[in-house]
Amino acid sequence: MSSDIERVRSELKSLSYETTVREASQGTTVIFGYTIEVGSHAGEKVQVGISFQEPGYPQYPPHWIHISPPIDDQMGGSTNRYKDEKGDEWLAMSRPPGEMWDKLPTKHMRPYIEEHLRRLWKNV
Repeated sequence: MSSDIERVRSELKSLSYETTVREASQGTTVIFGYTIEVGSHAGEKVQVGISFQEPGYPQYPPHWIHISPPIDDQMGGSTNRYKDEKGDEWLAMSRPPGEMWDKLPTKHMRPYIEEHLRRLWKNV
């Protein structure tokens, strides 16, 4: 397992998230339970997976967001619907955090979840 994946798992664990890891079409994916905090899906519990397009975390943040059950943010771009080995449906969306990540003084999973994921769900 890559050091990027191990570091993300460690950071999520420090935030009290239980994680699993599996391979998906968008690479090795760290999965954790997540309760959507804002938007029309607020309060819903989903599984979120994150995976990288390129190595080098934390300089390069996770690029792909995987959601099960699938909830499409309707933002377009690259997406992929798939089923995992248990038959659960997932949607992977290319959603790099962009400028938000670049401006952080400390790059860590806390702002990724609190800012990037919250921003994703705000308009859904």
